[in-house]
Amino acid sequence: AAQTNITSLGTLTALDVDDINLNTKTITITGDTDDTFSIVTGAAGATTLTTIDDNAAAGHFEIAADGNITLDAAGNIALETVGGSFDCDAAAVNFTGTGADRPSCAFINNANDATGPNLFFRNMRDGSGLEDNDVLGTISFAGEDAGGATQNSYGSITGSVIEADHGDEAGQIAISVANDGTERNGITMTADKGTATEVDVTIANGAASTTTIAGTLTMGTTA
Repeated sequence: AAQTNITSLGTLTALDVDDINLNTKTITITGDTDDTFSIVTGAAGATTLTTIDDNAAAGHFEIAADGNITLDAAGNIALETVGGSFDCDAAAVNFTGTGADRPSCAFINNANDATGPNLFFRNMRDGSGLEDNDVLGTISFAGEDAGGATQNSYGSITGSVIEADHGDEAGQIAISVANDGTERNGITMTADKGTATEVDVTIANGAASTTTIAGTLTMGTTA
């Protein structure tokens, strides 16, 4: 029966309130039949949030915040995915560090084979295919100048599409550095879409540029 006040002189155990069960250090919320979400606290306050779908379907877990989400750990933060994929839909991902040589980002492959980790830049455009001269991705090296003004790029590596036709795809990699505040190509490798085995390389920028080669320059044909 409904009561204005309920007072207990002892400890309530295995208490059911609608679809919520409170028992010792565990709170269990039942969704569909035998599909549950639990909060369990153990030694030293270690807490685990668990979703269980009785039919072995995916019991998803979502945090929907009307504001920011902050993960503040005195130790490390580990992300583990049995499916092998971690997806992030964000306009920008920033890593900030105040210590020397920080932040750092490492890709580590522990497979016992001859392969290594991969870093991909993919331009999927609108799903209808790329066009000639589309940029595939850019790695930029930015900072400030001596006056504290932002210099968007002291150097960059850019991958682009030269020819997007199926079966005749050709690309370009350009390595550029800033000079007088403007980026200028230093090394450009461009596939010749008219010749299947030809890749043209342009080195340096401007007639006053100097290209120094340490060791022996070997040429396939006579200059």
